[in-house]
Amino acid sequence: MKRNIVCIVVIIVFGLILAVPGCGGSHKSGRGSSPSYGSTGGTGTGTGGTGGSNGGSAGGSGAAANTTNDANTGLFTVQDMFNDINNFRREYSDHSPYDGYPWQGYFRNEMTWSRTMTWDDALADEAQAEAEAVRAGGSPKGERFPNQHQEHEPFWACGLDSPKFMITGKSTNELDGNMHGRWHTKANGTAREGIAYQTGTGEYCHKTMLGVGKADLADNEIWWVLIFGE
Repeated sequence: MKRNIVCIVVIIVFGLILAVPGCGGSHKSGRGSSPSYGSTGGTGTGTGGTGGSNGGSAGGSGAAANTTNDANTGLFTVQDMFNDINNFRREYSDHSPYDGYPWQGYFRNEMTWSRTMTWDDALADEAQAEAEAVRAGGSPKGERFPNQHQEHEPFWACGLDSPKFMITGKSTNELDGNMHGRWHTKANGTAREGIAYQTGTGEYCHKTMLGVGKADLADNEIWWVLIFGE
């Protein structure tokens, strides 16, 4: 009789063990089957995407440019200016494309330049060398284009009908944080036509790359050079 009772107890205990989740080999927990690292992977992808949306990261000699001088513009580095130009072009993505130098060209139906430029080290090195040459006393290359608001910052441009389109501008402390008269901002119609909705001209109307150079002339004075390439 005792042996029968012991057998019954053993059978009952064994049955309870099989019924407890996680103890039996055939049981799978739905919650446990989800990888615990999923959210971490998502964060990494998002961070990388931010850089990609601006066309890459600055490299080359220009990346070492002074990071404490912004001429009261909020743009301290070549990366800052690169991102600013891409944001400028994207902001006007619905605007009619413009073909030609500011105030000399015409509007077109099709945008043939990339809205978001890709950083190019070779163009950046060339732009940096040009910025330093101008700082050393050289004349900016190309034609001088006045700011739409005549008393404020102009820029110089050349090569629109070639593989490389160059813009040279000087940011100064004279505006004391006022972005309205800056050579590179949307308040300046010359910049809108020359940069924001520019699509090039002739056979060289497929610019996809951009390099930026920065040369500090003095405290809060900067020579910037942009070179757009195909």
